[in-house]
Amino acid sequence: DIKDWRNAWQMAINVDSPNRQRLYDIYRDVEIDLHLSGCVDQRQGFVMARSFKIVDAKGDENKEAMHYFDQSWFKELMQYILESVYWGHSLIELGDLCTDGDGCICYSGVTLIPRKHVIPEYGRVITDLGQDWTTGIDYRQTPLSDWLIEAGRSDNLGLYLKAALQTIPKKNTLAFWDTFSEIFGMPMRIARTTSRDREEIERLGRMLRESGMNLTMVAGMDTEIEFVESTKGDAFNVYDKRIDRANSELSKLVIGQTMTIEDGSSLSQSETHLEVFENLVE
Repeated sequence: DIKDWRNAWQMAINVDSPNRQRLYDIYRDVEIDLHLSGCVDQRQGFVMARSFKIVDAKGDENKEAMHYFDQSWFKELMQYILESVYWGHSLIELGDLCTDGDGCICYSGVTLIPRKHVIPEYGRVITDLGQDWTTGIDYRQTPLSDWLIEAGRSDNLGLYLKAALQTIPKKNTLAFWDTFSEIFGMPMRIARTTSRDREEIERLGRMLRESGMNLTMVAGMDTEIEFVESTKGDAFNVYDKRIDRANSELSKLVIGQTMTIEDGSSLSQSETHLEVFENLVE
């Protein structure tokens, strides 16, 4: 809940011993929100779809240099760098040197150092969770620094910190809505009988419970069956509107507007929102 988020945030910004482990656990829950992941994929997808070139001091394209970077390892590196916007920081390790099919030198791949083991505020990597940063390995010194790339500021906690304020209530609202549906979604079935026979009463109750979709039963003449419809009609406004508000807030946070991923109301407004999004991609 929000209290867990606040406590994890305070642990992460502790000056003496910053610890992001609990905050990253919350980020894992934040990351699987469907609307948020759609916004993130849209933003990253448009950025990754952009072409690039390498030029010299005169502005002329250097195709030979481009060959070194037009590789799968570089695209993986870009993905990790873009993800650092949401997590706050990424420490990426370059793989071994090898050659591609054309004989060009490249990296075998890139690897993300597990975020829980990285303490970017002090440039240390701990080998076991729970260790203090003073016992960690300084990765900003050679030879480690030659094979590591940092993305994001060391004091940045990422956009998921703000997103959690919407994904946590949204997750709870969905759970409450499911509970509401379970209680009020189906009419209550009430059986009234004058029989005092415990076995007869239990048989009647079992018939009601097991009727399911095919409601058929055999009851005595003195038994009355009643269906009580729910009069609760505000579930849509209580739950769905709250979820819509959370989604719109997440859209504004990640992609700067709402209409490129939600329903638009007019062409002119959509064009304005698209311009905002294209500026963000740029």
